[in-house]
Amino acid sequence: MLDKTAFKIQTFIEADNQYSYWLSKTYKERLLAANELILVAFQLKDTGFPKMEKEGYVIKKRNG
Repeated sequence: MLDKTAFKIQTFIEADNQYSYWLSKTYKERLLAANELILVAFQLKDTGFPKMEKEGYVIKKRNG
């Protein structure tokens, strides 16, 4: 369910200020913020990204 208290209605000027705010951040800071949003969206905030299962893969050498 969407938490409607986490958002507020903004004017176009306020939204434009948000755009300027993010442009003032470094590339690394923006990527870290995006990663944080991804973790929250997929409910991985406390657990982090799951490890890839490597048990089901077999590496075969080609003849020739």
